[in-house]
Amino acid sequence: MSDGSLGSSLAIQVADLVRAARDYVQRATGCSVDLSVESLAYMDHYLRTVRQAGPISDELRALLAAALGAHLGEVAIARFGGRWRESAPHEHNQVDDRDPAGWQVELDCVPLWFAPVGMAAEALASGEVDGYDGSLRTRPDLLGPLQEALERTAPVTEEYYYSLTGRFETVAFAVELLAELERQRRERAGCA
Repeated sequence: MSDGSLGSSLAIQVADLVRAARDYVQRATGCSVDLSVESLAYMDHYLRTVRQAGPISDELRALLAAALGAHLGEVAIARFGGRWRESAPHEHNQVDDRDPAGWQVELDCVPLWFAPVGMAAEALASGEVDGYDGSLRTRPDLLGPLQEALERTAPVTEEYYYSLTGRFETVAFAVELLAELERQRRERAGCA
């Protein structure tokens, strides 16, 4: 597990949450999961099972979102490199650093960060949830082009949009786009 800039106790919390997510999925599906991108399909299957079981209490949502979000964050870090942050870089927010809902993953390869626990909470609700943020963040000069590119993508179903697989693919798309924008910026700077 990555510990990035998290203190050792928070790194332990992330590792414990990832283990919990794996346990939930293994009990529900009989399948073991790792930190591969493919493991997100098993997480999504588990999410559908939980949603179909009936209303989800706020307490259960917080517990499941923390575990599934920690898994999603670790998958992103394994794929793109990065670290956990107690809150979003370059922002001054009032999030309780001990609350997993405020933890962010900051990627190494491009200036992109996001709250995987917020994404998981939205996946559980199939929509936005008060107190959680499932959006992508980047530098202000890249935000407009990123939003425009995301708006031009092909429409997807609501279920896929809120799935962990869908969120990961959106992160992957954003990584590719931001890498290209950064390459173009460096090219222009080199030509001046």
